[in-house]
Amino acid sequence: MTSESARLSTAAELVSPRSLADSAPPAAPPTHALAPDEAHFLIGWLRERDVECPGCGYNLRNLTQPSCPECREPLRLVVSLEPTRFLTLVAAVAPSIFAGLFAGVLLFMIVIHPGAPWQIVTATVFGVISGLATLALLAGRQRYLKMSRAAQIGWATTIWFVHLFIYGVLIASTA
Repeated sequence: MTSESARLSTAAELVSPRSLADSAPPAAPPTHALAPDEAHFLIGWLRERDVECPGCGYNLRNLTQPSCPECREPLRLVVSLEPTRFLTLVAAVAPSIFAGLFAGVLLFMIVIHPGAPWQIVTATVFGVISGLATLALLAGRQRYLKMSRAAQIGWATTIWFVHLFIYGVLIASTA
């Protein structure tokens, strides 16, 4: 037997199903108080599913306690939105937030130095309108978050395009 095959057979013995079953990790003690019905439902839901712990990635199939046996973090079963949907909202409001802040700076400059060129006044007005539109979008964010992902990406792309186009035109007209 070569040293390579000996090393492989030793490794195979270390991870055989029998040795894995004999050395199952101890159940983690619960670190929080879930209602008994909630804990029972969570454990039952995970019984037949391969779900990773959000904290450490451990497979929670056949869980016996409402906490991860690997990292000991408490677990709850919740309903939430996909993170990508929230990220599209951030992407949609980002240019408007910056436009609103930029409008505040420009407005300050207009007050200090009257007689600003029309491009500065236009950028200020656009920034104020954009900032107000952002406030409206944030106020109605539940409606936005209920849209399909494609619709959200479409809105975010359109908002970015409008901002880049308006500021591009204003910058080009100053040259």
